[in-house]
Amino acid sequence: MITIHFVIPKGVAPAAVKGVVSNYHYWSDGTSGVYYGVAYASDTIHPLDVVAALASVGVIGLPGVHDSTAIPSAAAAALSLHGVLATDTTYACATKMYAVSGIKLFRPHLY
Repeated sequence: MITIHFVIPKGVAPAAVKGVVSNYHYWSDGTSGVYYGVAYASDTIHPLDVVAALASVGVIGLPGVHDSTAIPSAAAAALSLHGVLATDTTYACATKMYAVSGIKLFRPHLY
């Protein structure tokens, strides 16, 4: 199963994700209005199609955890309160969000 990490920026309703994917989890600190989450693409849908659909409702998709590309600057800025840096990869970002939230589903896996 492919895991897609994403950020719901302040001002975008978290319910918007529900219209795009059915299997997802997200978390917010309750004060910033920013949500961090993971979605699971089924085998019948290409992950890039899911990322494009999320982007169409204002959600920021992050690169894969195996990718060495830095996360988008908008995602880094939204999550900076939790120690996420503009130079972080998705793996580093997900590790930090797992540590802050305690939600095991956010813990990235490299296998």
